Amino acid sequence: MISDELKIFQGVFEGLERLRVLVISGYFFHPSFCLIPPRGLKKLVVTGLVSSAWWRKLAVCPLGGLETLELSTSDASRHPHLEDSPYLADELPIKNLRLEDVAVVSLKRFILNGPGALNEQAGKILQEGLELVLRELRKCKIAVIKTYIKRFKEGHPPPDEKEFMTEFSKLVLTNIAGDLPEQLYRLETSGMGIGNQCREQLQGYLEDSINETAGVYAEFEEGKLGVTEKKFMGDCIKKFMHRVKESEDYVFKAERFVTGPMEEFVVRVRKLQSAVIRDVLVDKLAAGHEITMGIVLDIWTQAVIDFEKHKEAIFCAGGYHTYSRSMSRTGFDPVYVSLYLSRNR
Repeated sequence: MISDELKIFQGVFEGLERLRVLVISGYFFHPSFCLIPPRGLKKLVVTGLVSSAWWRKLAVCPLGGLETLELSTSDASRHPHLEDSPYLADELPIKNLRLEDVAVVSLKRFILNGPGALNEQAGKILQEGLELVLRELRKCKIAVIKTYIKRFKEGHPPPDEKEFMTEFSKLVLTNIAGDLPEQLYRLETSGMGIGNQCREQLQGYLEDSINETAGVYAEFEEGKLGVTEKKFMGDCIKKFMHRVKESEDYVFKAERFVTGPMEEFVVRVRKLQSAVIRDVLVDKLAAGHEITMGIVLDIWTQAVIDFEKHKEAIFCAGGYHTYSRSMSRTGFDPVYVSLYLSRNR
């Protein structure tokens, strides 16, 4: 019986007389299993799913020697799949639970993080994530505009908005949470290089204008048909300005196409932040899960993608790293990004 094995496990902990701090995080065997700390323990921190049986067991434990008890727990009855457990299933609900008397004798500090505290913590995490996304959007916009300038020059029609939003959502995630060492190396060796890019582009326009003009005049001898250095220079400048103007038109067309969907993307990110993702994070925090910014961005970006596909957020990603690898390629040009370290929560 698993309950007998847990009793043996409990006995092992009772023998850890020199243990002073114990942190129990997440799903610990079963929400009704309450690990009684050894007598020498000074601080106990419990986060995750617990049942009414867990609370009753904690209430009758005198916690001799314990000075600090910190709890950030969630009602296990909110997770119905746990009712399939072969034992203690009838003890899961916490509704209307009253402990009445408790046996604590030495406690000096008690901290209980209820739903309000978890909501506040989730809000702070989401705000940090939103600031990060908005910071990176400018770089993503540059990459997207560059991509569509090239596509429009090649005669491709713009994609529909749903396709664009899906690809752009992937770009945001891979930009922020991609292969950071590789991205950092590319940043250090290449950088955005806007000045160099403009210089190379203008030099290319000038070379093309000179070569085109020279090709037109190649059949004529110098001095005939008014072919002079001044006229040659004037024709080169006209062709050069035409290319610059044509490039500006493509840039304007790309910017005009990108701006509207990008503004809608930001609106949806904000709406999902307050309406959906906060609840997901609160549940994860209550269950004792470790929340990194990568996990937040994973959930956030998938929610936007799912919204585009289904007009609702459907969370099915197993994890940040797995999901990120599946989205490592997008239809846009590379973006050089700054290093952002994930922070454990």
